[in-house]
Amino acid sequence: MASTDTSASAPEATGKRRIPAGYIIVAAIVAAIVLAFAGMHFYFRLRINAELDAIRKAGFPVTLQELSDYCPVAQGENPAVVYAQAFAKFAGQDMEKKLPLVSNVKLPPRGEPLPEDMKTDISAYLAANSEALELLHKAAAMEGCRFDLDFSRGYDMPLPHLVKLRQAARLLELQALTKVEGGKPDEAAMAIADSFGAARALQNEPVLISQLVRFAVISISVGSMQHALSRMTLGDQQLTALSKAIASQENPESLIRGLVGERCTGEDLFLNNLSPYSGPDNKPGNALTLWRLSGLKAMDHLTYLQLMAELLRTAGGSAKDMRDMPKDLEKKVHQVPRLYFLTNLLVPALERINEEQLKTFARLRSARA
Repeated sequence: MASTDTSASAPEATGKRRIPAGYIIVAAIVAAIVLAFAGMHFYFRLRINAELDAIRKAGFPVTLQELSDYCPVAQGENPAVVYAQAFAKFAGQDMEKKLPLVSNVKLPPRGEPLPEDMKTDISAYLAANSEALELLHKAAAMEGCRFDLDFSRGYDMPLPHLVKLRQAARLLELQALTKVEGGKPDEAAMAIADSFGAARALQNEPVLISQLVRFAVISISVGSMQHALSRMTLGDQQLTALSKAIASQENPESLIRGLVGERCTGEDLFLNNLSPYSGPDNKPGNALTLWRLSGLKAMDHLTYLQLMAELLRTAGGSAKDMRDMPKDLEKKVHQVPRLYFLTNLLVPALERINEEQLKTFARLRSARA
């Protein structure tokens, strides 16, 4: 009897088992957290996609492949090919330590003639670079320059032509100096105009550093013209040619293209989940996984796109917009949370871009006047 009662009560006891209330509460909390994170990711993905769609609707690229298609290499005659030939002919590096402009040797004050020994050294350097100079003049007379760049490499893309174009501008500046000293205004004006041509070679390049180098080359060219005007009087024909060369440089679209390329390169970092949390060879680590799952990556990404959109809007705006923008942007950048690593890494270097463009425009307008 006793054993029968025991076996009969076992199923009844089993049927009365219940999941502890604590487990249910924990499961509900976990489910709520998962749903909240999923909803957050979904929300930010919608916002990010909306930003990217707006970029494409405006006619701009988003990915590095789209950037390459956006700026195809010129068909037919391409000045970049001629510039590359000129770069290959650069010579006389051992002479540069004795020269002004390309070393620490100082020029005499504006309006004063060059010392004879300096003239001799410059003439020898120019003679060594005669073939390069001929090619530089030829390239400057051409339109539609586009250097063949491998955009797929993102921030690792090599840009050797930038240093060479600065060197070309200095070489042309030295040539203009000698033409001024020789009383040859036509040839001096041509050397200066073709120095501006070296800057024009970068106008369509969708790389931000290229636009900064373009500003530097413009500054070199303006300085060359200032020296020439302090030593000789140019005729109407030469001044008209220089005015035309200067006017072609004031192009806000160039900086916009540079920022468009910068945004594509930054977007590539987000698409490939690259961050300071990446491990060796950019392989995801635990911290990177946490950065993504926590939603920080999505918030970082959206903030970056919004700041870049604002910078692009202002880059093509009025002079007042460009003057006021650095202060406004700097304030917003300083308000970006430190955990938004890529935004903090990529955007601060852009704060003074508009200011640099304004300085360049001021130089150009002063030179033209």
